[in-house]
Amino acid sequence: MRSFPEIVWYSEMLSYLAYQAKKQGLKGFFAEVLVENRVRLHFFEKMGFEIERRREEGVYELKIVFR
Repeated sequence: MRSFPEIVWYSEMLSYLAYQAKKQGLKGFFAEVLVENRVRLHFFEKMGFEIERRREEGVYELKIVFR
């Protein structure tokens, strides 16, 4: 399990990257997450992004759209 400061760092970094991406006109990004990595899936959901997921061979393919 990740420590609280590490989770905060990940949240801040992803927020900053999303901010910079939006400034450049990007609408979102794609990510691949192992099905058993529920912590990472929950992390993306808690960040407030619109997420479409497709499961394929033990991996979620995520399309993450900025709001």
